[in-house]
Amino acid sequence: MPCDTDAKQEPASVAQLAAALRLGEEDAYRVRLANALLGAAQIEALLADAIPLSPEPRTAAYEQQLSTAGAADDPAKRIAFLRWRTLRISGPLRAGPIRTALTDVAAD
Repeated sequence: MPCDTDAKQEPASVAQLAAALRLGEEDAYRVRLANALLGAAQIEALLADAIPLSPEPRTAAYEQQLSTAGAADDPAKRIAFLRWRTLRISGPLRAGPIRTALTDVAAD
């Protein structure tokens, strides 16, 4: 697996979160919380993808994600959701060690 599922991150303490809220950082808190929840859900999805299933229930599970995101029945919303996911995962590829590694491989 390309992802270290054993990696544990310390959650922000209640005191840190309360301090952030007192300083008027509600938006920053909301973004961090949403990303923490997304990370947890993504790890669960990664582990679930390793469970052997036939194609029909696997497709139903993938469709559930789109349905939960409100993108199952509207092609424009589905494309917008998939575009958002693609742009989101491409961010780390534009900088840092992953880009360096990709550049090194491309140069060979």
